Order: sequence, then C-alpha cells, then structure tokens
Amino acid sequence: MARLANKCVYKLGDIDKKLPISLKLQRCIELDIPVLIKVPDAFNVWAIDVQLHKLTIDDIIQSEIHPADRGRLARYFYGDDTFTSIQPAITRPSSLYASTTVRDVEYIQLSTVDIEKLKVSESIGVSEFKGVFLFDKELNQLVLQSSIPVKTYNFNPLKKDKKTILDIIEHIDINLTFVLCDKKTPAINEFNFPLNDVVNHSAFATECYLEEKNVPKLIFNESEYKQSIYHLEPEYHSSLAFLAMSKAAFNFNVKGTSKDIDGDYLCRVHGFSKSWGKCGAFLVNTFNRAEDKFSFTTLKDLFQKHWVIEYSKDVLALDKTLKDKDSAGNSKLSKTAKKVKSDKYKASLAKVIKARASEVTNELEVVYGVPSGYASYVELIIRPDKLKNEKTLKANKIKGLS
Repeated sequence: MARLANKCVYKLGDIDKKLPISLKLQRCIELDIPVLIKVPDAFNVWAIDVQLHKLTIDDIIQSEIHPADRGRLARYFYGDDTFTSIQPAITRPSSLYASTTVRDVEYIQLSTVDIEKLKVSESIGVSEFKGVFLFDKELNQLVLQSSIPVKTYNFNPLKKDKKTILDIIEHIDINLTFVLCDKKTPAINEFNFPLNDVVNHSAFATECYLEEKNVPKLIFNESEYKQSIYHLEPEYHSSLAFLAMSKAAFNFNVKGTSKDIDGDYLCRVHGFSKSWGKCGAFLVNTFNRAEDKFSFTTLKDLFQKHWVIEYSKDVLALDKTLKDKDSAGNSKLSKTAKKVKSDKYKASLAKVIKARASEVTNELEVVYGVPSGYASYVELIIRPDKLKNEKTLKANKIKGLS
C-alpha cells in the first residue's frame, strides 16, 4: 500500500492475491474503476487538446481569411508562395486549446484500451493517458481529473499582437488527454505541442494502482458475502453503518484487502466520523481474532434482542399510556392523548431509545468485555438509523460500495 497526502492507493497485485490480475483488470473495466500507474521521476505530465495532433501547417494557412495573410504564412512555413490549397481547413486553430504542463501529478490513469491490452500481457507501452491523480486542496482529498485548465492559443506566428501562452485566458472542461515528456522539454514548442518529446512509457500489470475508495468495489463479491459470517440480511439494513461495517469486515477478513484495518479507513471509504471509524476498525480487527468471545454474530444478536424484540415492547408500553377506550370498548386515542402524543410523544420516545441504548452499551461492556470507550459507539453503529438523531446522521454520511 502506498500513501500519498494522507490518502491511500493500493497496488493491484496486493489486492485479493487469490484473484488473477487479468480478472481484476476486467472488473475494473466493468465497474469503471480508474487504473493508475506512477509517473516516473524524470518526466512531467502535459495536458493536451486531443484534437491538437490533427492540426497541420496547411490548416493554419488556410484558416486565414485574406489571401495576403495566407501568402505571408505560406512564405513563413514553406519559404515561398507555393501553397495553393483551396480546400477549407480541416481543423480550425481557433477551436483548439494549448498544451500545458500539469504540476504535482503522482499517478496517471490508463485508458480502457490499454487496460484491455494489460489483461493479456505483463507489460505494454503507453504514450497517452486518460486522466491524472491530483490533490484537491478544497476537497482535501486526492481526485482523478480528466480536465485541467489550459489556454486558447494563437497559431498565427506573424501577428504582431501575438500573446504568449501565459497571457491567454484559461479554459476548463474541454476534452483533454495526457502525455509524458522529459522534464527538460521546453515550455514553448511548435504550436505549443511537444510532438517530438512525448515518451512511450512501460506499464506493468503488477505495478498498477487503485484509489483506496475503489478497492472495496473491486473485491466485493455479493455471492461470497452472502455465504460469509459477515452477511447482514435485509432486516439489519435499517442501519447503514452496520451494513457498511459488515462489508468492510468481509473485505478485510475474508478477501484479504489487508491484515488490519486502520482507524481512518471507514472514514475515507464509507463516510464514518472519526470516532465511528476508529470504533469500526476496532470491531473489524477484533472479529479477525478467533480467541475473542465477542464476534460479528454478537452484534446481530444484540440488534435482534434490543432493537427488534425489546424495543417493540418498549414502544407498545409507551403507546398504552396514551390510549383510551370508547363506550363500545374500541381502542382509540382520546383528545387528551392526542395532544400528549403530538406534544410529548417524541420526548417520551427519546427517553425510551436512550434507556434501550444504555442497556445495549452495558451488555457490551459487562458481558462481552468491550472497552467503555468503544461500547457507546458500537451501540450507535448498530442502532437503526431512524432512531439516531439528526446530528449523528449528519456527522456520519455513510456511503455504500456503489
């Protein structure tokens, strides 16, 4: 595992070693998971307009409206006035964007075509890439980018008011590709496109990387998950955190993402808060130790006992205090009870939830020996979402694998 700016990437060869790399690459294609390789130290990444390589000298000459301008350009490029083409320009220079170097790129993304080639070959030569892996300061995370700010370019070398590439307005969200060039490649090239400096780089299947957030998608196998001890049936899905943690436990303890899960993994990958992430990692690592009497099944049992059976009894008892019967003996809410229900029921129910949570926490500590610092968070993780307060849910924006 390689760590970059507090974010992780995993080497493809280290993920689920029982699975052939060719199959893992195929899954990456099917699931649209970006496959990355490292940028060699001696090279820079350039972002280029994918149409720029189609530009010809004749396009530049023919794009000029006035014959005199076309003649001057012909003399500039060919040394005389022999340019006689009357065909319209195939590529309009005014529609193109300049190339530019992209700083601080650690990883580059392979195209689907190259991934397909790697499936049947240990290594391939690659000259163009789909995207770059950069650190986004605003999001405080690493992100793959397929669009980088680049500038429009004036391809007419004769215009006196020709602006340098640094003076022209930047544009984003255009169709770009990326190439590798030697670090000595000059910033200004012919048409600002380093045609003669692009290198063909070797990409090895075993040296490919995946973003940490995409590893669970790759190795998660629904059918295997359903056969594992970490499977949660639909009745438990009322807690998204419980479900996410079960899948993390499956990936780490069955599929072998790593020997241990760290405290930040659930935060980064599944959206847990720092406290929940640390607690979830404790649980996943604990489940992996056979000598512990506390297991994943224990949590399912606690969920059934407290949040299905006992909680239903608690609510039924609470409801009885708000009910009255009419003269015919039919159960109904009296006017007073309705007012109580509307004004105080939520407060009463909150007390019931708090009391039930306390029972769960106490059992975790006394019966199963879960440290007090973790027990309360364990209880919150397995508690159904509808019984958690809004602040807790906002702090834990749980994400699935899709």
